[in-house]
Amino acid sequence: MRRMTLAVGSFLSGCICMFVLLSITRPLGAQQAPKGPRGIADESAKPIVPPLRVHMIGGGVSGMVQQLDGIDCKGCSIINADLTYAGGAFKCENCTISARSLTFEGAAWNTLQLLQFVGAIPKPPQTPVPQKPQIMTAELKQQKTVSWVSLAGLKY
Repeated sequence: MRRMTLAVGSFLSGCICMFVLLSITRPLGAQQAPKGPRGIADESAKPIVPPLRVHMIGGGVSGMVQQLDGIDCKGCSIINADLTYAGGAFKCENCTISARSLTFEGAAWNTLQLLQFVGAIPKPPQTPVPQKPQIMTAELKQQKTVSWVSLAGLKY
């Protein structure tokens, strides 16, 4: 029984030590880039995301164009706004947001296009292009007298 207790205790202490060691080198939930040989790549093409620069508590905007990139907002309200997002960092905690539109630009637009390409987000339905109405004209060679009669009120 003592040997079993010693073995289990040793195993558990090893597990705890490895957990602590791995937690220090890599935070929990952090994603690693896929390993293996690389295909065509240009590391300089990766966008650099600047940190949050605008810090607000409360307050808000209404009825204007509001960029989301770089905003750190707590309890703010963005009402009836046209939102733009270009892929930068933003944080909105307990915010009230109602938008008339959302425009993606830059890296955000590229991400949206990639997600639609791989089928993660469905593409919006294509709206048919309206056809121009065909206009036909007729030429009256002889003058005619025409009587117009309304059929309203007649019983069939």
